[in-house]
Amino acid sequence: VAPVIVRATSAESYLAGKVLTTEHIEFAATLAVEAATPIDDVRGSAEYRTGMVRTLVLRALRQLAAGEERAGWPARPVMLWGSSDGRWPVPSDAAGEPGHAVVNGAAVELPGGMTLLDSLRVAGYAGVKEGCAEGECGACTVFLD
Repeated sequence: VAPVIVRATSAESYLAGKVLTTEHIEFAATLAVEAATPIDDVRGSAEYRTGMVRTLVLRALRQLAAGEERAGWPARPVMLWGSSDGRWPVPSDAAGEPGHAVVNGAAVELPGGMTLLDSLRVAGYAGVKEGCAEGECGACTVFLD
């Protein structure tokens, strides 16, 4: 709801040491809303973003209380670390290796050493677009399965 991550420290402090009862969850959501100072731009009004703070805090805390914080997550989520196994630095020998994928039902070899967007474009998928080049507009979104 803001250009940077903002913590609701009053809600955090309130919840410390408490059991997540319905009353505690509701009050923490109210505190989170009071702490929020959402921006108002073309992607969403401040009023909408304020409502989303409440909705998302309620949803997250209710899931935690029910022990369902991983509900809806895939059993094997997509991980972006490739062959590094989550360790830094990423091995440099893999940067130029081609990738293999199924794109729109067809098996393709994608050139390595570039972003997914660029490799898809080089492979002839002209429908993949770059908009703002900052990850803001969503034009470059590629769905992975």
